Amino acid sequence: MALCGVRERCAALAGVDPEALAQTLVTRYPPDSVIGWHRDAPAFGPTVVGLSLGSACLLRFQRSTGENRRVYELELSPRSGYVLTGAARSAWQHSIPPVPALRYSLTFRTLRSPRS
Repeated sequence: MALCGVRERCAALAGVDPEALAQTLVTRYPPDSVIGWHRDAPAFGPTVVGLSLGSACLLRFQRSTGENRRVYELELSPRSGYVLTGAARSAWQHSIPPVPALRYSLTFRTLRSPRS
């Protein structure tokens, strides 16, 4: 399956075993689509790997609100990947402002280990 090959490459980018990327989400974003500020749900594990296809976009990060709020931006070129782990995964929120053209996102996530 072609998606398994993509998962293997994304796992290599993140430094995890491909089997650890247990959840995959494929999303289509039409022009002007927005992803609001969020952190991925706590049920997911410590690693999120994204692959951005189609239109370029900005991936924004924020940690605080109010006067202390700072926003950092990272441009995601078509066919670029990113890894969220550590503080980027757990302490920072991320969002994507309106995209100028059609964009697809493949998101691979680890799952949190069940508590003993």
